[in-house]
Amino acid sequence: MTQVLFYSKPEPVDSQKHRNLKINALGASLDFARATNSVPLAVVEFGPAALEFPIVFAGPNVETLMPAALLGVRDRENLFVGSDGKWQGRYVPAFIRRYPFVLGQAKPDNFTVMIDTQSPLLQQDQGEALFTDQGEQTAYFKEIVKFLTDYQAQMQRTQLMMQELRRLNLLVSKSLQIKDQSGKVFNLTGFWTVDEEKLRTLPEADAAALLKSGMLGSIYAHLLSLGNVVALHNRLKQAA
Repeated sequence: MTQVLFYSKPEPVDSQKHRNLKINALGASLDFARATNSVPLAVVEFGPAALEFPIVFAGPNVETLMPAALLGVRDRENLFVGSDGKWQGRYVPAFIRRYPFVLGQAKPDNFTVMIDTQSPLLQQDQGEALFTDQGEQTAYFKEIVKFLTDYQAQMQRTQLMMQELRRLNLLVSKSLQIKDQSGKVFNLTGFWTVDEEKLRTLPEADAAALLKSGMLGSIYAHLLSLGNVVALHNRLKQAA
């Protein structure tokens, strides 16, 4: 789940090189997201995401954990992308919605808007233009830049929540077993969740700080979202 997931050949957006480039945003296929079973999630997304996906914390180790929406059980399978490339759900994570754009970071606090030049969403003859004939940013592209900037800020806020969860020692390693329609068992490992017992026994000052910051609501959204494992299981059975 790195920042270059989905991207084949990202390069900085250039008003000269990409003057005539257009994005086929209307009815675009999400086939590019078909081969991933999870994507990063910002804490601001926990509310709508918790209604559909299990929200877990994933990463190589506890120090690098970040929230993720669990979209499938089997490796390289997204159960929310239909055979027609359409999203089979109500909420599309921002990580997917930002494609084919992404912010590249050359140095701290210096970001550049990048675009995947191999994306099937790019066209020359129809779609949303990035620049006017004079090389100025279009209203569409300005909205893209704002969306990417807001997303980056939200991911930084998410990092702060993760620091607090680690400081309070609230995270616990988990594993799941899910069986498909044929009886084959899939083991989900390498993810973490908030330990409810540790959460309940937090010192009053720490609990109050979580409540005041809004993190407590996000934590409970995460915990409630784990019930969506059953829904994910049902999607797996339908896909088998």
